[in-house]
Amino acid sequence: MKRIFITFNIFILIFGIVAISTNNDFINKVIYEFIEDYKKLSVDSEGETILTDEIIVQIKLDVDDFSEITNIDISNQDEYRKAAKEYYSTLNQEYLSTLNLTNFKSVYISKYSPYIEYTYQSDKYYNYKNSIAYTINGNEYVETAYVKENVVNQIGHLRDSLYCSGAYEHYFDPLYTGDGIKIGILEPGLVDGSFSCFREGQVTTFIQGEPLEAIHDHSTHMAAYIAGSEGIAPDAEIYSSYIWGTPSEELDWFIDNGVQLVNMSYGDANPTGVYASDSAYCDYIVNTYYITLVAAVGNTGNTNGYVSNPALGYNVIGVGACTEEYYREMYSSYTVVSGPPKPLIMAEGTGVSLFDINIYNSGTSVSCAIVTGLIALLMEEYPLLQISPDQTMAQMIATSYQLPNAILMNNGLNNSTGGGVFRYDKFSEGLSDYNFIENPAGLAGNIIHSESIELTEGSLFKISLAWLAYANGNVERTKFTNYDLYLEDPNGDFVASAVSTNGNIEMFTYTVPEDGTYYIRIRQIGPVKNSFERMFVAWGEMPDYIEPRG
Repeated sequence: MKRIFITFNIFILIFGIVAISTNNDFINKVIYEFIEDYKKLSVDSEGETILTDEIIVQIKLDVDDFSEITNIDISNQDEYRKAAKEYYSTLNQEYLSTLNLTNFKSVYISKYSPYIEYTYQSDKYYNYKNSIAYTINGNEYVETAYVKENVVNQIGHLRDSLYCSGAYEHYFDPLYTGDGIKIGILEPGLVDGSFSCFREGQVTTFIQGEPLEAIHDHSTHMAAYIAGSEGIAPDAEIYSSYIWGTPSEELDWFIDNGVQLVNMSYGDANPTGVYASDSAYCDYIVNTYYITLVAAVGNTGNTNGYVSNPALGYNVIGVGACTEEYYREMYSSYTVVSGPPKPLIMAEGTGVSLFDINIYNSGTSVSCAIVTGLIALLMEEYPLLQISPDQTMAQMIATSYQLPNAILMNNGLNNSTGGGVFRYDKFSEGLSDYNFIENPAGLAGNIIHSESIELTEGSLFKISLAWLAYANGNVERTKFTNYDLYLEDPNGDFVASAVSTNGNIEMFTYTVPEDGTYYIRIRQIGPVKNSFERMFVAWGEMPDYIEPRG
């Protein structure tokens, strides 16, 4: 009888386990995304890895996105951000009480996104990790949670680099200087505002009180390239923040201060080319607040070539490095395992010096800073770009110089150099050659936009289309509408196209065989993924090759 009783209990236990394991109500919401390091993406200096002995638990709440429930036009930035802040601050405080997590060191409640972040001492986290996971998985208001180690890394003249970007003459006789533009510098290090290249009060610093938070040369140098006295946009304002664990608190601070443009010259120390939570969060911020984020793709081209996060963001301008002859620098990363093709754009970033503070750097971080500085000038010239990261992407691709020896992908971009070399001169000249398109709910398979243009025989013509991916910060829920881009000749035949399915950029080049009226056609493939979706199409002739300076 005892044996039968034991057997029966074992049956009940096994049946119970099977029942639990097949219960569709249980969802594992915790994603372990341990990173070994953040590092500055410069190849001329080495850093020292410092473990902070902390674990970050970043919780994404399952709430309605503010952008989908508001009637406020995002062009009214002050009102839009104020209302979004009130919405998320109230909701996050409300749901905080349902989490019931304990033993943490600190908690950060985001003001502009549905995120709550807990910081744990490593020993505390590992002692309680099962109960933390149980609490998160059992909370109906949690969509997902990312767990990651909190680790940080310490560690020709600029005008000549601007030469191949068509900004050399502007550097000596500037029409625009970045006046009125606020630029965020996000790195594992703070900008030294006391450096002689910065005017008094130009640099504002976010002090979070972390023990390793400190000024660092790399951050200071990137800010100097962008907005120092010998920099590209010397009248811009600089906002400097140290990157800790995740970029959420730092990006909140940038939004609070009205920053329109953020330079991120850092990335994974050991990148895998896999789209991860930092990129997803940046995509969310761009899609929701229309801030332009510019990130270095990394310097692993001589090894595996993997692109770093956050440059892997669909809505992030990922920047690679090229030579003055318009070839990819061998160190510039380009391999993507999952996520959009990167880099998007290139700039010459090797051996860049500034005499006034005696600095010299190479790497995709320098190229990133150059692109950020040039975008600041364009934002001053054309203020609509301050809330149009999608237009900036379309325009820079349509006016860039396509690098030679291109292996083109289905989206028309080069597999290792993207849309080519950023050309400030052609971007500025072509600001009128674009169209803004709205597509609230077009029918799948239909042509949702047509545009007639007059083309001249013999011209090498470029057309690009860009739109923002929908993102809520959850890696698995980032999505984008699939559009295809076509050119129809005067005879009604499609003569060029870009038909990719893995990104939110389409581009092609076309040598015009005869004068005439041509038509740009945009076809929607599948349903619209972004509420009230907008896109920008831009066009222009391929810029001339600029001979290297002798």
